Amino acid sequence: VSTQSTWGTDGITIIAELPGVSEEDLLMNLEGETLEITAGQFSKKIALPRSAKSIVEKSFKNGILHLRLDQDLKMAVNLDEGNLKDGLLGLVVALVEIIQELLERQALRRMESGSLSDSEIERLGEALSELTEALDKIKSDNNIEDAVQSVRSDPVSYTHLTLPTILLVQISVVAVSL
Repeated sequence: VSTQSTWGTDGITIIAELPGVSEEDLLMNLEGETLEITAGQFSKKIALPRSAKSIVEKSFKNGILHLRLDQDLKMAVNLDEGNLKDGLLGLVVALVEIIQELLERQALRRMESGSLSDSEIERLGEALSELTEALDKIKSDNNIEDAVQSVRSDPVSYTHLTLPTILLVQISVVAVSL
C-alpha cells in the first residue's frame, strides 16, 4: 500500500493505493494531526500539519483513494521581541541542524564509496563535531532548545523541501555565518 501527500495553499491532497479494498470497507478518521485510513486489517496513519481541519473531498475508484483536506492557514501570532527572537533563532538553528544531517548523510555515502581520503574523513568529522558543539552552545546560551525542538517535531517532513524552502535554508545559513 502506498500513500502520497502534498500540501499547498488550496489544501492537503492525499492519494492512497488500496488494491483489493472495497469502498464499503473504507474508514477514515481525522484526529488532530493524524489521518487514519482503515480497510479491514489494513490501517495506515498519516501525519499531517497542524493546519489540517477536515476532509472536504473524497473519491475512491479502482483501488485509488483521493482525499482533499481543508486547512486553516490563519495562525495566531504572539509577537513580542523575545518571542520573535527566540522563534526566528530556533528556526535558523533547526534549519542548520537539518542541513548538518544532510551533510552527514552525504559524507557517509562518500565514505562508503571510497571517494574521501583518510585526512578528508578526519577533517570532515572534526568540522561536523565542531558544528554540533556550536549549535548546542547557541541553543543553551539562548535557551531555545524548546523552540528548535518545536520546529524539528513538525510533522511536515523536511525531505520534501521545495525550491523556495531550500533557498530560505541557504539564506538562513548565510545569515547565521554573518
